Amino acid sequence: MKIYRNIFFNFVLLTLSLMACAKSDGGSSDSGSGSGGSGGGGGSTPAAPTFTDNLNGTIAASATTTTNGLTWMKCSQGQTYNIGPNTCTGTPLTNILYCSANDQSCNNSSTYLLNGTGTSAAYTSCNNLNSTPPGGFAGKTTWRVPTKEELRSLVVCSNGPATPVADNTTCTAGSTNPAMNTSVFPANSSVSGKAHWSATTDSAFVANAFTTTFTCLAACLGSTGAGNNKATGLSLRCVAD
Repeated sequence: MKIYRNIFFNFVLLTLSLMACAKSDGGSSDSGSGSGGSGGGGGSTPAAPTFTDNLNGTIAASATTTTNGLTWMKCSQGQTYNIGPNTCTGTPLTNILYCSANDQSCNNSSTYLLNGTGTSAAYTSCNNLNSTPPGGFAGKTTWRVPTKEELRSLVVCSNGPATPVADNTTCTAGSTNPAMNTSVFPANSSVSGKAHWSATTDSAFVANAFTTTFTCLAACLGSTGAGNNKATGLSLRCVAD
């Protein structure tokens, strides 16, 4: 009888050991194959967006660590979208003011974002897309000026640093010019060399707002460069949620 008890006891121990191993193996497998990530990260959101050309004058951007899924205008304000060749012609406007005054009359003094108060040609330019044509450009009625975080997501430095670039940063020497995704955004000097407004006021110097130039010969995105006073005429690319 004692022999049978020992056999039964050993059988139970062996069964429990096998079950523990199976559970351990399953856990390792799950952590290594989580959706959207490697090394057990699982579901991590990329830092840089992927872009899809909607073939209607807009570009869809995937969500990132700093931005939600967005829809961008393929063209800068002042250019004309041509649906046949799916490209932009003309030269971007360079006289769009963030605000008529170098103060906070056009932005929220807490969030530092454009909010439609004061006289802001930049705000008006993007807001007009919500009603022109009727129903909004490409059927969207949430067009606005992009925040600096959204605008920086368009900067692509082929030799680094990685997207999104930090404030007042330049692309590493030898990076491709323009510093943007030229497979979806038209690559021409009339766009890349123009500073584009963001909706974000510099909280440390409220007379300025953040801009980017896609040549990245100066800061890719910053507020300290010449010509970033809010009452300075610059270019603009609108975005919709």
